[in-house]
Amino acid sequence: KRVCALDVGIKTFLSVYSDNYIDMIGSGINTEMLKICKEIDIITGRINKKKDKKSDITATFQGLCEIF
Repeated sequence: KRVCALDVGIKTFLSVYSDNYIDMIGSGINTEMLKICKEIDIITGRINKKKDKKSDITATFQGLCEIF
């Protein structure tokens, strides 16, 4: 039987250990992931601003319609 251990980390996403083998998956990926997360945050913020503007406009028109 072959057995290995997986170690989840911060600097290296995943380390693999076995009897005669060590490997690292995603070494140094945290800076790239941080960049992607920031881009997602910016896009999400823009989408939410557009939704807020639409709901504000809708509420204003609904208020005007109630007056008339």
